[in-house]
Amino acid sequence: MKILKRTAEPTIFVESAPNPDVRLYHTSVEISHAAIHLFDKGSFDADYMKDDKEELGPMGANLVHELFLIDGVKSVFIKPFELTLTKGSAYKWKDVHDDVIADIKHCFDKEPKVITVRPCDVHGMEPKARDVWELSKKIAFRFYNELYEKVVATVK
Repeated sequence: MKILKRTAEPTIFVESAPNPDVRLYHTSVEISHAAIHLFDKGSFDADYMKDDKEELGPMGANLVHELFLIDGVKSVFIKPFELTLTKGSAYKWKDVHDDVIADIKHCFDKEPKVITVRPCDVHGMEPKARDVWELSKKIAFRFYNELYEKVVATVK
């Protein structure tokens, strides 16, 4: 299997979801070491987070902590190159979005480009942006396939 390299410019893709309280943030840099981790604001405890720092890495742990300081953030689902946020239904995305983007930008060495897409808009994107989007999806797919194979091998 050919190894894919991330050579694209720093980018954050913001994707809407069928649930209006959910948004996905795809990044061109690794934001967490953990394969998949879900945090809920109702049960989030910063002291408990210390146990997850090693698994998430310092950047991922700090990002989750900072996101929960934003009024309206209800849950954080973090993967190495993706963040899925659920906001409370009493909040509007315009109240939450800019703070979320600001927190994610701290994960980049230089200012990332922010591109907002709806899933159906991907094919209408500029070629360079579409290439970055497709590369992000391929890397995530490869990563999860490898993780799945490791889990299956461990269970056997």
